[in-house]
Amino acid sequence: MHYRQRGVFIGETVTKQEQYRTRILIALIVSAILLSIMLCLIFPVLKELNTHTTRLVLAGTILLLVIFAFIILQFYKKRRVTGENETSQKNIIDALSSIYENVYIVNLKTHALSICNLSNIIDKKYRNAFKDILYEDAFKLYAQNEVYEEDRTLFASIIDTGKISALLENKAEHSFIYRVKRDEKIHFYQCFAFRPNSDSNEAILAFKNVNNMMSEKLKSERKLTTLLENQSKQLAILSAIAKSYLTAHLIDIQSDTIVELKTSQAVRQVVHESTNARNQMNVVFKHTSTPEFLLGMLEFTDLATIAERMKGKVSISTEFEGKFNGWVRASFITVEADKEEKPTKVLFTTQIIDDEKRKEEILMTKATTDELTHLLNRSAYEEAINRYEKEPLPNDIVFVSMDVNGLKDANDTFGHDAGDELIRGAAFCITACFSPYGALYRTGGDEFQAIIFADGKTVDKIRGDFERIVGEWSGNRIKELSISAGYAPKCENPNLCAVDLIKLADQRMYNAKSKHYARLGLDRRGRQMAFEMLFKSYEKILKINLTTDTFSVIHLNSSPQDAFMDFDKLSESLDSFRTSPLIHKDDAEKVALHLDIHSLRSYLKNSKDIFSIQYRKKSGDTFHTTLLEIIPTPEYTDTNQVAFLYVKNIEKKDDE
Repeated sequence: MHYRQRGVFIGETVTKQEQYRTRILIALIVSAILLSIMLCLIFPVLKELNTHTTRLVLAGTILLLVIFAFIILQFYKKRRVTGENETSQKNIIDALSSIYENVYIVNLKTHALSICNLSNIIDKKYRNAFKDILYEDAFKLYAQNEVYEEDRTLFASIIDTGKISALLENKAEHSFIYRVKRDEKIHFYQCFAFRPNSDSNEAILAFKNVNNMMSEKLKSERKLTTLLENQSKQLAILSAIAKSYLTAHLIDIQSDTIVELKTSQAVRQVVHESTNARNQMNVVFKHTSTPEFLLGMLEFTDLATIAERMKGKVSISTEFEGKFNGWVRASFITVEADKEEKPTKVLFTTQIIDDEKRKEEILMTKATTDELTHLLNRSAYEEAINRYEKEPLPNDIVFVSMDVNGLKDANDTFGHDAGDELIRGAAFCITACFSPYGALYRTGGDEFQAIIFADGKTVDKIRGDFERIVGEWSGNRIKELSISAGYAPKCENPNLCAVDLIKLADQRMYNAKSKHYARLGLDRRGRQMAFEMLFKSYEKILKINLTTDTFSVIHLNSSPQDAFMDFDKLSESLDSFRTSPLIHKDDAEKVALHLDIHSLRSYLKNSKDIFSIQYRKKSGDTFHTTLLEIIPTPEYTDTNQVAFLYVKNIEKKDDE
């Protein structure tokens, strides 16, 4: 579809080359005729002139005709060049019209608009409107009616002829994509603007529908987004990588190439684009990793084995200490994999975790440290023993078992603050003597352990220093300290394992404790045996807390029918016991009245004395008289009602 508008004809189909040749031939023929006429006119005159003058006249005439012919030829040559330019421009227009739906020519000086090609939609809606208005008005009308409001600013670069001129002076062409809403659907269009040549005062604008291209682009973007979402919980899109990680690189394992997404200055200064991915990884970690972690990181980042190591895995990670950023977590994340689930492309990221590591170390320290003494706790001790059980023991290892003498007496006599002072004093002496040689642990209330490394002479020196330091200690509430210790050196017992050496150290510690109490006139072993015999006479011994409604079992020798232990709370157990069908019916009311947790709290708070009650309980076919006693412990207070509950049979048989 072609139009003639404002005196400019675009899309002309007649070739002008033959017209130019014809006109040149006509000019030459006219020149020859004029020469003949002039010769005929001047010939009579020439007869009367002398020969020299005649020659001059003829020469002048011929020269004038030649100049005339030259002027005519130059004129037609210029017309031919102009025609060729028009033909070239026509060819450009024809080529654009075969690709673009709408093609226009804009005169940048006169602002005239020439239409070269229109789509059916634009032709129907704007053909008449475009004929009678200037270029700027035509495109403003189109943008107002067709283009998305958010995209209309893009047209600011082409609606103003001054802006088009400035754009096309700096670059050969200008293009952009915008959206059109038509039939309740979104359509994507591309605008393409350029000058036919650098001297032209005209600009060509071409428009075409690029829905298919944008659809493919959107599909690709959706595929990429889906791929990234499946990789890792810490990785959603590449833009998030730049914010979340210290460095991020995409590695093609098969081609051994690496693409930088984000990096640090420490990495950038040692990486060269010409180096392959495997060599780059080696160079980077030799530069950034501390010596302690270097071999491990070179093994972790070995791209020759990464596909096999990550088979069927989404990601693998490790942690190392770097020279520049402290603790760092390095991760490989699968991006693409083959049919065998081996990655072909991976994302390699590093992330600073120095603060996280410090918090972790603090938590680990808390988890393995005794709060009162700041020594390692039982959990750390058991972990160390498990490790030594799996490894050959060095010949200079020594296990030391220690126990504070008289801690219970200090607690009972002077209170728990005095007992805590005694424990802290023991920790001070143990640390001063043993810490240069190994690890120290508090494994119980008054129990301590040390795992040290020393030869025989050093052990003798340590033993002497320890006895001296303990003997010199004096506290505010407690004036003296006594610690029994047992030593089990590996060098003296080469055939014993770690557990056996610990048992030997414990035995030697107990021997030392027995000697200590023997010197004080106390038979600790006899007292322990007496307690054991006493336990056998009781059916139950519980430690209860009426304030917190809890209990713990110290001794239990009940029949399977006794449901007292089937509950977590003390009140629930007491309620079950009070309503038990095993209690004699004549004693049921008494038991129900007094064995209520609220009644017990009130009784102990008011009397602070032993509570006792007798009742008959059925066992088999007979009833036995039973004594239940509740005795406050030394740590009892009105706000922390801690006591012992004893249950004992005091009569063999009682007939109903």
